[in-house]
Amino acid sequence: MRPGKARGVLAAMIVAAAASLGLAAPGRPPTLVFLLAGQSNMTGLGRVRQLPVAYRTLPDNVSVWKDGAWVPLAPAGGGFGPEIAFGSVVGAALPQERIGIVKVARMGTGMDAWSSLHADSIYGTLINDAHAALRAAPEARVAAMLWMQGERDARFAESAAGYGAKLRAFVAAVRRDVQRPDLPFLCAQVDPPYPYARDVRDAQAALPAQVPGTILVPTDGLGRYADKLHYDTAGQIELGRRFARAYLTLAARPK
Repeated sequence: MRPGKARGVLAAMIVAAAASLGLAAPGRPPTLVFLLAGQSNMTGLGRVRQLPVAYRTLPDNVSVWKDGAWVPLAPAGGGFGPEIAFGSVVGAALPQERIGIVKVARMGTGMDAWSSLHADSIYGTLINDAHAALRAAPEARVAAMLWMQGERDARFAESAAGYGAKLRAFVAAVRRDVQRPDLPFLCAQVDPPYPYARDVRDAQAALPAQVPGTILVPTDGLGRYADKLHYDTAGQIELGRRFARAYLTLAARPK
């Protein structure tokens, strides 16, 4: 058997074995890696059963880092966040690239939980996952960071007042630790039903003028559930599309 044919047979066997075990088959390592992080609206409560047909099958050049491997991105489980629409739009817009998503999100987490100065913060998980994913994708570079967080900080006066400084420190830490000092940082502007939402929103709105290479992504008008806090299925799809448009607009600018 010729070497090329043998490799094809082996790949087919791996796919079949993965399917029989209920596992996603390995995907091709990406060339552009996007880091997604934040709290519940990044984790996502979009309902897979409500996904429009257009988002049920995603472009085959989009993968996600999961359980130590790159696997094709696909709606799974009961919920999803902005990664589905983001991956769909960016993957279709950049067919010459292989798009990779590294997502680390935790519900109810404030900025302190993402501090690079705290040994037990989620920040370490984000950076460790990013480094592992990049080691498995030798041709890749980190293309951008997508941030959807701030609702918890809007509940308390002290955390809301300090939000801006902590956000700027977070941007600097991520850029340092992925070794991209100019890494585009896309910050979704939260709008939760909490008493100090204005303080957090203002801090996020001020970020682009304070830190070059940061972009504010509006969330006004996104569909929500009855709690007026979490985005519903349509809201998550539109959030992903807004993140994608923001990145593609930036990528299209002359260097």
